[in-house]
Amino acid sequence: MRKSLRAGCAGVALLVGAVLLSGAARAQQEEAAPETESRRLLIYRYKIDPPQVGTFEEAMRGWVAAAEEGKLWEEWAWEVGQEDPFTYWIFSPLSDFRRLDPSSDFRKALEENFLAKLAAERVRALQAKGELAILTGESWVVESVPELSYKPASEKEEAETRYAHINVEQVRYERVADYEEVVKRLLAMLRRVEFPHPMNVYRSLTGPENTYYIVFPARDREELFEHYRWADERLPAAVGEEAWAKWRAEWAACLRTFKHYDETARPDLSYRPSDAEASEGKPSSEEDE
Repeated sequence: MRKSLRAGCAGVALLVGAVLLSGAARAQQEEAAPETESRRLLIYRYKIDPPQVGTFEEAMRGWVAAAEEGKLWEEWAWEVGQEDPFTYWIFSPLSDFRRLDPSSDFRKALEENFLAKLAAERVRALQAKGELAILTGESWVVESVPELSYKPASEKEEAETRYAHINVEQVRYERVADYEEVVKRLLAMLRRVEFPHPMNVYRSLTGPENTYYIVFPARDREELFEHYRWADERLPAAVGEEAWAKWRAEWAACLRTFKHYDETARPDLSYRPSDAEASEGKPSSEEDE
């Protein structure tokens, strides 16, 4: 059954309303100090009809052009990651849950300051392309978990993050506290062996409950493959095969389901406003009211 983008993105039409990949990596790059406050991401995952991939990407580029012309503000920015040739993830910051309410001032401001500036024919054309291309879609909200995340002591020179390895770990409800302690023991091991790459952890606020997303961003394919070498060879050798096997058994005992993906960033399908555009047309936040 096809999933209409109107259902997924309501008043935003195609994918303007739609992270873990480059959004998570961007956050990691932008903050030199350790993160102490959680950040939320709104995530969409779309399965595309294989013959319509070109149509989908054409529509996405059309929305990028519209967002740039309309100076869409930061709250509605999005970044795209590709799981496989026909599956796309879209990550968008969510600073205010009012954004999800169609009757809120956030949505009204979107209508007044962005959609109203676009020609109706243009909006309908972009909607139609999205509806033609998408087979299924799902969305959910996650928050970062700074106390379970890892940042290496020595930062590498900043570079655009183009890939990420993502573990999706659904935890047994009675083992959530145990799971977080197991992850903290992993952090201690990573610090002890001076693991050179960041590990960003998120957990679900909506969607499948007790689900954690472990994100290892990478600047290139070689760095992506290095994550596998660490997990398969270097980390067990550094901490000891017996200690590593014990940790993995304790980790596995906490899990209900496990999936993993390698994602590729698609900056050509993503929208990041300039600093000057970041707050233009934006309604006041809950804290300001």
